Amino acid sequence: MKVLQQTYGVDIVIETIPINYRNAEPALNLAEDALKNGLYLVSANKAAVVHGCRGRLKAWGSQRTLSPDTALPQFLFESAVMDGVPIFNLTKHCLRGARITGFRGVLNSTCNLILTRMEQTRCPLEKALEICQQLGITETDASGDIDGHDSMVKTCALATVLFNTDVQSDAETASIRQVSLSQIDDCKTHRNTRLKVVCEAFLVPDSTHQKTLLNISVKLTEVPPDSIFYALDGASSAIEIYSQELAPICITSTEPKTADTAFGLLSDCLDIASKKQSTGDKDNNLPTAGSHPLQHLD
Repeated sequence: MKVLQQTYGVDIVIETIPINYRNAEPALNLAEDALKNGLYLVSANKAAVVHGCRGRLKAWGSQRTLSPDTALPQFLFESAVMDGVPIFNLTKHCLRGARITGFRGVLNSTCNLILTRMEQTRCPLEKALEICQQLGITETDASGDIDGHDSMVKTCALATVLFNTDVQSDAETASIRQVSLSQIDDCKTHRNTRLKVVCEAFLVPDSTHQKTLLNISVKLTEVPPDSIFYALDGASSAIEIYSQELAPICITSTEPKTADTAFGLLSDCLDIASKKQSTGDKDNNLPTAGSHPLQHLD
């Protein structure tokens, strides 16, 4: 890292290593190395958020509770959940002061596209998965999507940051591997429901021990027509955020592509550029926030 910094003047390391749900390696080692050498780290790795945000990477300011006058964190990860949708920035900047009590969402694009294709085109799960792989939206190991590991680690990443607490990602997940066309038809025909992989995390008071518990789950759920998730088709995703002060906030991302993830990475880089400019960094050659990045390419 020091060689990159000294030889090429590198300011930012962008990390997009295939995810390791168990311990986030080797991404976590790379992240720690970059941060220790004074570089900014921009990552799309949700496992690095879960395993490092309040652990090995905590010293570099990745917590939601940063005050407005605190220096920009060196570790930014807006693309870790819902691609380029600014979920983390929304809660950190726009909902400052709101006491978030929970969230519920459909966060895995692959599962949602598979279930949609099975319902609408009558294709088997295996064929729907092939389509997802052709579109490039699956994880490197598609079993992480199918068996719910990706949904769980995204849920834990959000919970880690939104509730500023340590969260384990080893809870039971929901697999769609055994979902059949007859099961989908039964939901639609007899109960007018649709199958969705629903992730949620809510603070729950524990009167027995006079403390608050955090309940996290990822479940294959039948959602009714009055749910915001009912009409969610294809690779789309959505999240509802609950707080004590506001009515539920719903954000939907419609058919995101890999470019959406890239935009989230770019957004983090522009945040860094803006901060460097405001602190008078004369070596800042990055486009400023609010400008169009293509204007700076020769």
